[in-house]
Amino acid sequence: MIKTFITVIAEQPPKNLVSAKYAAPEDEKLLCDKLLKFPISTAINAYAKEDDEIKIIAIMNEDNENTKINFEESFIPELESLKNDNNLKNLDTSKIIKIKADTNQGINCDLRLLEDLLAAIGDNEILHACITYGTKPLPIIIFMALNYVYKVRNNTDIETVIYGTMYSGNKKEPTIYDETALFYTNEIFMQLADAGVSDPVKKVKAMRGMLEE
Repeated sequence: MIKTFITVIAEQPPKNLVSAKYAAPEDEKLLCDKLLKFPISTAINAYAKEDDEIKIIAIMNEDNENTKINFEESFIPELESLKNDNNLKNLDTSKIIKIKADTNQGINCDLRLLEDLLAAIGDNEILHACITYGTKPLPIIIFMALNYVYKVRNNTDIETVIYGTMYSGNKKEPTIYDETALFYTNEIFMQLADAGVSDPVKKVKAMRGMLEE
């Protein structure tokens, strides 16, 4: 099985791309005692093992100078550090798959990005995705791609969907949130809709109750 990690490269000025040690209240595996700029690195640290075949997919606007700098001067060194620290001998930064994101956010560009992302994901993959950075349509596009490959690709599964923030509630505390359950909840909702269930609220309350126990 290929371990595939999908992320968006930040477009903000490099000086605003802050390194942080992230708390992970919803998944202790994502705790990482390293200063990181890209939350997907917490998933790589947690789930990529020494002998795994590793694929990195980076969605990035290469027309944006900040993005190019963030990729070359922050993302690549961060991956290399994880590779060395965790002996990830199959993590090859020269083989990162780049998916072009356009400055133009129209529907044609969004659909082309979705097409490219789907083409980059095959059978027999375990997917980890980060939706921290990028324009507002990008998390929707990533979720669409994950939904499709989960249903159509052979032996391909979604293990984590995460995003990072510098705040937890009203206090500044870098935090990783695990949204994987939300992905699978959406899948349940689609099944309920197909079954003609008209009142899904009871199902949502039941799921919330299970999570709160």
